Amino acid sequence: VWRASQDRSVSLLELELQAEIDKFVGTTLLALSQGRTEMLEHLHGWLFDDVSFRAELDDEQLARYRAANEYAARFCHALRGRIVRDGDAVLSELRRFFRLPMTDKISHIHSQTF
Repeated sequence: VWRASQDRSVSLLELELQAEIDKFVGTTLLALSQGRTEMLEHLHGWLFDDVSFRAELDDEQLARYRAANEYAARFCHALRGRIVRDGDAVLSELRRFFRLPMTDKISHIHSQTF
């Protein structure tokens, strides 16, 4: 919504990346609010490692979903400990991150991860 209000486009890869990150952050925050901290040890693996893609995806779609999954996995790995310690600060970081152009998002992901 912010990007549209700034008359800036959003690619399908950016939308998929945001959806993957939102899924991880939303599930983490929900687990924390419910006191389900035991889930957090496995959540990253469940969401990013134990994935499969539909067989009927064409090559372009499959590449996009795989790239979004891989970038989000790296980004969320760096968030894991910080979101538990200070969720509000992480939410502010996410707002800044999602407003970046895609090339800057990728650079940010690579600079903060292994």
